[in-house]
Amino acid sequence: MTEALQDLKRLPTWAATVINDVVPRLSKVAGVEAVVLGGSWARDAGTTNSDLDLGLLYSDAAPLDVGEIQAVIEAVNDHLTTVATPLGGWGPWVNGGAWLHIEGHPVDFIYRSIDRYRATVENASNGFAEHDYLQQPPYGFQSTIYLGEIDAMIPLSDPSEVVRELKNLVRPYPPKLKTALATGYQWGADFSVQNAAKPAARGDLYSVSGCLSRAVAFLAQSLYATNEIYFISDKGAIDAIETMPVHPDSFASRVNELLTLTPDPATLQHAVSLATSLVADARALTNQG
Repeated sequence: MTEALQDLKRLPTWAATVINDVVPRLSKVAGVEAVVLGGSWARDAGTTNSDLDLGLLYSDAAPLDVGEIQAVIEAVNDHLTTVATPLGGWGPWVNGGAWLHIEGHPVDFIYRSIDRYRATVENASNGFAEHDYLQQPPYGFQSTIYLGEIDAMIPLSDPSEVVRELKNLVRPYPPKLKTALATGYQWGADFSVQNAAKPAARGDLYSVSGCLSRAVAFLAQSLYATNEIYFISDKGAIDAIETMPVHPDSFASRVNELLTLTPDPATLQHAVSLATSLVADARALTNQG
């Protein structure tokens, strides 16, 4: 097993075997400056259903040779029809890569521009973040996910130590980013709940459910920032907040209750009332943070 993985408790044998076979191949691809382990396995939170995410870091001045990546895929992948996307093939933030199965296990190759990483971190340090709603379900792609990726990633091949350089840029959590996200998303949550009141009185389930789920997504962003924890994914985010030092009491159960909706005005108005209370509790914590 690669030395960098020794401290991971949950990494299964199959994943270590794939890493030891595939990473040397990927590290020889033209343009690859580093290969990293990302996703849930890098955070030591993987389960039997988790993909193995391998990030391929490159410079914009010397981009990846996608043809050589395709050759690696054809050498190791179970399915001969898998095709590596061009750079940007999955959009400006998710970028591109390939979904593979190796010996029956899901493995993802994911492209990441080192230059875009650096620019995003610099913007974040100045309190600026972007949100691309169309890029990723259910609530879009937050540019600060990049900071979370950098913080969590484990270098598997990094001859120029670019990963170490990037990690030094994201610690400690940028104070201006904390203020911008904690207060900005708190305002967004409050505004979203306010906009749910009138459609609730009409029994408009579509509008109310959208406003309230949007409000919860904004609260999640605010609370992650308040706790100085980088947000990476909406998957499991609500339960994760329950484990953070600063969060409203019974946060997850209150979210589940207010999002349990039926299309009648009384139920929807009650849900708006619950959301209003939750937002107020979160606001008090944000103002203290």
